[in-house]
Amino acid sequence: RYKDANYHSMLYPQEIESERLRMSLLGAIRYGKQFVIDMGFVETWDALPLLLEPLVPDLFEHLMTGSLLQDECYMKLVRESDATSGQFGGTSAGVRGNQFDPEQFNCLGDFMFGIVTKLKNPPHDIAKRMYVVNLLPDDDSD
Repeated sequence: RYKDANYHSMLYPQEIESERLRMSLLGAIRYGKQFVIDMGFVETWDALPLLLEPLVPDLFEHLMTGSLLQDECYMKLVRESDATSGQFGGTSAGVRGNQFDPEQFNCLGDFMFGIVTKLKNPPHDIAKRMYVVNLLPDDDSD
């Protein structure tokens, strides 16, 4: 479940801290990985947009529509402090230089956003906007 994906479970508060999510999302976009949030049996799906809102306004909507990858919108995730933080081999060259130059994000086409749930029926308003794969056995099949 962790191979080539930046995976975060709603069940573990340390995995959904804002800074951890921000850096994970930046890495997933830069390196063309999947950014996955596991909702488990959590039914409060309205918490998901609120969780992502501090990173970039309307981030959940940007992820759902794919607009985060357009017009370098993902660069809104970069902070001034990232240039010296050591993340992605940071240097003091500045946010737009070196590892945070948009040209370094050359795997945009491979980036994917996904949500995993153990609920049989995810909320309709989200399910109709995503490709849903149901891996749970149907209890009515007897």
